[in-house]
Amino acid sequence: MSVLPLSRTGWLAVLAGMALVTGLAVRLGWPSTRPALDCAPADVRFEGGVATCRPGAPQAKAPAGAALTVGVKLDLNRATADELGVIPGIGPALALAIVKARDARGPFKSWDDVDAVPGVGPAKLEALMAASEFR
Repeated sequence: MSVLPLSRTGWLAVLAGMALVTGLAVRLGWPSTRPALDCAPADVRFEGGVATCRPGAPQAKAPAGAALTVGVKLDLNRATADELGVIPGIGPALALAIVKARDARGPFKSWDDVDAVPGVGPAKLEALMAASEFR
């Protein structure tokens, strides 16, 4: 049995087919649906910029962006304007307005209190509800 050599076009077709199959295999496995950390958000600790699972005493203060990444919600009644500004859809001006409203009126007790802040509409309120809570 003899094998005919492939032309340049044939080799390009083989390589393109291999790239397509590899791309499909990678796409089916990425992104993974498994959580990066297999623990409750309250057990997440940040050490040297790395998130790990370790139950115990609550961490003093996690960086806001890192906390949001692993699912830890910000405390809306304690978060700074810089921390609130990390929430997707909340810019620096709105974050400052939220902090000023909280300082002027006292801690937020309901989402209606947050909704009353000028600049917070339905979409912004939804973003805040997803990334923060009252403690």
